[in-house]
Amino acid sequence: MFRLFVFLYALVSAHVGLTVPHVPSWDNMVVKHAWKDVPTGWICHGDAPEGTTINLYFALKANREDALIEALYEVSNPDHERYSTIHPTI
Repeated sequence: MFRLFVFLYALVSAHVGLTVPHVPSWDNMVVKHAWKDVPTGWICHGDAPEGTTINLYFALKANREDALIEALYEVSNPDHERYSTIHPTI
């Protein structure tokens, strides 16, 4: 149980900024999709001014919301078979 607490503390610490945040690399971006024409029903008002920031928000369908908690309990339990995958020397 103590190891689970330490692991969860590390997750929370990373979230509140007690650790160094991951900085994404912007020099290797590629276009995944582009339209040659304006989609039906849309209106093109021209290009955005240089330096414009567009905030995009995406929602993903939840799938097995409890899977992370289950995995944490499994790798934190010395009696579980997955415990050795995280703690190979114990």
